[in-house]
Amino acid sequence: MITISNIKAELKKELAEASSEMESNMITAEYNLRIKKLKLEGEEAYKQAYVLPYDAEDDCGCGN
Repeated sequence: MITISNIKAELKKELAEASSEMESNMITAEYNLRIKKLKLEGEEAYKQAYVLPYDAEDDCGCGN
């Protein structure tokens, strides 16, 4: 189950790795959008937008 607490924990990890204030601001904006999507559209929409695309990243689409 995806919760706002989980998303905020991911945000803290990402912010710890940020190398500049601009990068921190971009990361914060991204995670604010994620939280908003979860609140407004629900967990399934969140998974389709943020979880499933990343799970399929290894698939190059070349049929191998």
